[in-house]
Amino acid sequence: MKVSKEAHLIYDATNQAWKDAGQPVHLHWGGEISPEFWFDYDGAVRFVRKAYRHVKTRRVLIPSFSYKRGSGNRHNWRRRGVWTLNPEQGAHDLVHSVSHAVWIDKNRQLGRRRPHHCAEHAILERQLSEIYLSEFL
Repeated sequence: MKVSKEAHLIYDATNQAWKDAGQPVHLHWGGEISPEFWFDYDGAVRFVRKAYRHVKTRRVLIPSFSYKRGSGNRHNWRRRGVWTLNPEQGAHDLVHSVSHAVWIDKNRQLGRRRPHHCAEHAILERQLSEIYLSEFL
């Protein structure tokens, strides 16, 4: 997948913010995340709601979701109106997955087709990371 240089710079800055906060970045690719880095389930539900409120405008409505706790190898994602939130995947994965879902839903409601890893998505992920790191850690 092609990612622009501008988006790469923003993603790198976002990953550095996570590292500066002492949080692992992309550890699930190489193994399990230690329980000390698991996120709080109730906080994750509040974060998902806050992420959708962050992009809400008069033309972008907030969908209603139900939530369930995932475990093992289940990723954080929404399907058919149900968010599966897996604390074992870590907070960085939560923010990354939520930013993609919010990005997709926002652009779908506005009738736009945009790539998933463009600079605008990188900015949204950076903003949501800042929200999570400042309010939910």
